[in-house]
Amino acid sequence: MHPLTIRLWALCSVLLLVLAAAAGAEDDNSYYVPAVGSVERKQLLDEIRAPIEDLLGKKVKLYVRSLAARDDYALALVVPQDERGDTFAKDEQGRDFDGWVFSLLRKHGSQWRRIEIDWSGEDRLEEWQAKHPNVARILFLVVGVATNAEG
Repeated sequence: MHPLTIRLWALCSVLLLVLAAAAGAEDDNSYYVPAVGSVERKQLLDEIRAPIEDLLGKKVKLYVRSLAARDDYALALVVPQDERGDTFAKDEQGRDFDGWVFSLLRKHGSQWRRIEIDWSGEDRLEEWQAKHPNVARILFLVVGVATNAEG
């Protein structure tokens, strides 16, 4: 084989490897946001809502600050509100309530189930990321950014 042909083949091989790596890197950052009004979004929010209503002793609607899903996992940051859209300052026992609720969910078959939930005001995202290494890192990044956004 001619030396120029060998160089051309080598250059093409390297280019293909770079393109394949770039395509793989793009997939690592993929996620989706379940559409407003979709059955999936309703399932996710209903699963988050139940323990919050138990804690607060009231019906709540959830203002979604961030919701991201990938594969069989979803991560959410929500703010419980009363029917007027006001946030809660105290729980049912009169304890301070931070107002932000984080929840990590996993899909089992066609149903979403809560695997973590926190309303303590502590940032548990790093802890959850270490505890659940199968959850795509991008979910933690997307929801974590929402904690720095103005509400």
